[in-house]
Amino acid sequence: MNILEKITAYKKQEIKNLPPKGERKFAHKDFLQAIQGKEKIKLIAEIKQKSPSNPQIFQGENFNPVEIAIKYKNAGASAISVLTDKQFFGGSFNDLAKAKEASDLPVLAKDFFISKEQIDVAYQHGADAILLIVKILSLAELQDLLVYAEEKGLSALVEIADEDDLQKVLQTSAKIIGINNRNLENFVTKRINTFKLAKKLPKDCVIVSLSGLRGADVQVFKGLVDAVLVGTQIMQAENYEKKIKEFIKPRPLLKICGVRDQKTAEYCEKIGVDFCGFNFVPSSRRVVELDLASDLRKCLKNTFAVGVFQNQDLDYVNKIADELDLDFVQLHGEESPIYCEKVARPIIKVISLENEKDLEKISQYEQVVDILLFDARQAGAGEEFDHNLLQNIAINKPFFIAGGVNVNNAQKIISKFDLIGLDTASGAEEDGQISLDKISQLFNLLS
Repeated sequence: MNILEKITAYKKQEIKNLPPKGERKFAHKDFLQAIQGKEKIKLIAEIKQKSPSNPQIFQGENFNPVEIAIKYKNAGASAISVLTDKQFFGGSFNDLAKAKEASDLPVLAKDFFISKEQIDVAYQHGADAILLIVKILSLAELQDLLVYAEEKGLSALVEIADEDDLQKVLQTSAKIIGINNRNLENFVTKRINTFKLAKKLPKDCVIVSLSGLRGADVQVFKGLVDAVLVGTQIMQAENYEKKIKEFIKPRPLLKICGVRDQKTAEYCEKIGVDFCGFNFVPSSRRVVELDLASDLRKCLKNTFAVGVFQNQDLDYVNKIADELDLDFVQLHGEESPIYCEKVARPIIKVISLENEKDLEKISQYEQVVDILLFDARQAGAGEEFDHNLLQNIAINKPFFIAGGVNVNNAQKIISKFDLIGLDTASGAEEDGQISLDKISQLFNLLS
C-alpha cells in the first residue's frame, strides 16, 4: 500500500467521526477570480507543519496560523492554502478558520476530500475552495463532489498528476486544474510535469502548478499557468515575506551552456543556476560524450538539465532525452515545427537573428515550443546580435537572450527586454574553459 492509498484508507475511517454540519460565520471570497489570469502568475502560499516525506517542515517553536496568514497577505500572496489533515500533515480545520479570520484572502482547504461531509466541515470553517485529488476519486465521485462544492459556493482545485488523471478530469466540469509535479505514490518530483500536462488542457482552464517549485521557476511557467502553490519552500524560510517575494517578483534565470565537467555541474547545482546545457552537437568544441553527460546529469537535482542538438535525427534526440531524463531539449538548427511537435520533452528553440527577415521564424514556433532562445548567427562564439531587432516585437512565449552575454552586458540586456533569463557559454569561460568565478559573477548579477 503506497502513501496515497494509506491516507485514503484513513480518511474513510476519519469521516465516520466528523462533527455534524454547522453554520458558516465567514464572508466568502472568490478563489478562482483571485488566481486566474496568465499575464501574471499568482502565488497561493501554503500553511503546513509536516508531510509524510518531511516530518518537520515548520521550523519555529510556536505554530501560529494567524501570524503566518498575516505575513502571507502582507507579502503579496493572492490566496492561502491550509493543510487541514491532522494525521499526516499536522493540520486542522481550526487552522483553516484562524487563517481565514486573520486575512481577507481566499482560503483553500487542502485535504483528501472523498465525501460531502468533509466539504461541509471545510465550508463551516471558512474555506473558499477545496482540493479534489483525481487519483483517489472515481469519475462519478469527482463530478459529484464538484457539483456539491459549487452548490456551497466553493471553488474546487482539481489535482492531476499524469495522463490518466488528465483524461478523467477532461470529462468533468472542473474549472481550476492543479498539476502536481510530485508523484504522490513515490514522492519523486519533476517540474516538467507541468509542461507536459498544461499544454493538453483547454485554453480557458485556470491552471495551477504544485510542488517542488523555487522562486525563479515562476519564470519558466510564464504564460502557461495562472498560479503556483508553494508550501515547503516558504515554511522552511527564515523570512516568509522575503521568500514570497522571490515568487511574486522572480529574478531572471541563468542558463549555462556547454557544461562538460563534474565540478561545474556540482557548482551550478550548489549556487542555484537554473539551467545547465549539455552539448550533443558533434561539430561543437563543447560536445560531451553520453557517458560523461549521464554522470553530469546525476549532479543536477534542482537545476534543469538541457540537451543541446542541431539538425540531428529525431529518434536519436528522443533516445538521448529519455536515457538522461532531460528536462528540456534545445534545438539549435533548422528543425521544422513538425519536427518540434514530435520531440518527447519540453523544447527550447533557438532562433538565430541577423536581420528582420529572421523575425518571421518567431510566429512559426510560438505554438509548438515551450521557450524561445534568441542568439547570434554563429552560436557559442561570444558574438552579440543586434538587440534592436527585438525591441518592438510582440513575443507571446517566454524567451532567453544569448549571444555574447557576459558580466559586462548582462544587466543592460535585462533592462531592455521582458525576457525570462540569459543564456551564456563563452561568457562563462576563461581561455576556452568554464570559469566558476564567472558563473558566480553572472549569477550574483541576476540575484
